Amino acid sequence: MTTLNLSEAKASLGRLLNEVKKGKKFTIAQRNKPIAILTSIESTGQPERKLKIGVLKGYFTVPDDFDNSVSEFEDVFYGTQNE
Repeated sequence: MTTLNLSEAKASLGRLLNEVKKGKKFTIAQRNKPIAILTSIESTGQPERKLKIGVLKGYFTVPDDFDNSVSEFEDVFYGTQNE
C-alpha cells in the first residue's frame, strides 16, 4: 500500500480515485502519521446504500396548510418583519 502525505493526496485526488477504481489502496498521512486509508467501497464489504422512499409513511402527517406560512418565515429570515 502506497503512503501519501495529505498535500500530495489533495493535489492528485483524481488520479488516486482512478487507481482506487482499479483496486489499489492508499494510506493518507498527516505529518507522516497515517490518518486514513483510501480504498474502494467494494473492498470494504459494505453494501451500497440505496434510497428508501416512503419508509416513514404513517409515522406523521403533514398539515394541509404546511406551506402557507412561507412568507412569514421569509420575513423573519430576511429581516423585513417589523419587531
